[in-house]
Amino acid sequence: MIEIKYKLKFKSDFHFGSGAGIPGVIDCGLKYNSNGVPEISGRTIKGILRDAVENIVLLQPPGLSMVEKIEEKIFGKQGEDSTKFRFSTPVLEEQCEKRISRSRNLQKSITKIEFHNRIDRENNIAEKGALFSREAGPKYFEYIGSISQIKDCLDDKKLKRYIYYLICGMRFVTHIGGNRRRGKGLVRFEIEEIKDKNNGKTFNFKEIIKKGIEKR
Repeated sequence: MIEIKYKLKFKSDFHFGSGAGIPGVIDCGLKYNSNGVPEISGRTIKGILRDAVENIVLLQPPGLSMVEKIEEKIFGKQGEDSTKFRFSTPVLEEQCEKRISRSRNLQKSITKIEFHNRIDRENNIAEKGALFSREAGPKYFEYIGSISQIKDCLDDKKLKRYIYYLICGMRFVTHIGGNRRRGKGLVRFEIEEIKDKNNGKTFNFKEIIKKGIEKR
């Protein structure tokens, strides 16, 4: 079973909304884990990478026939739990996470609140009395995550093809989260290791990219 370990490195502040806020203080707050650290769910990572892979497939040269719907094979059909891979919820480096979890003051200081005016798109002017606040996570955060194969694939060429598209998808992503038009969520996926957990073999992911899709 293949496991891809990666780092998610933010280059700008980011926002992953919880869908709730604090009345009179924050209109749109961040989602936090049990340690008081801003959380990006594995489901979110899966959705972001699925969108990236779908876009890459659309960019394939005319005439390149896809034997299978690659995005469905990797991520499963929409609305069905048939994925071949599990996407973990990324976490901070262990010591960093522990340090934040032990300090209430640190938890309060790692994020900031930004204030914006809602814009009337028709007239392109600020709406009167429409000031709102949004909580943002810090640009220096680096999360650690993994993508793990959970279903067997007996065809080695197909498995390498899935890995190829996952890697391409990770490289395709430049922004995640809300407020991308304001420059939020600038990010980079950095692959740390691709390993077969059954035999301990490590894959050279740069070679996989260089070689491209293996033809059947």
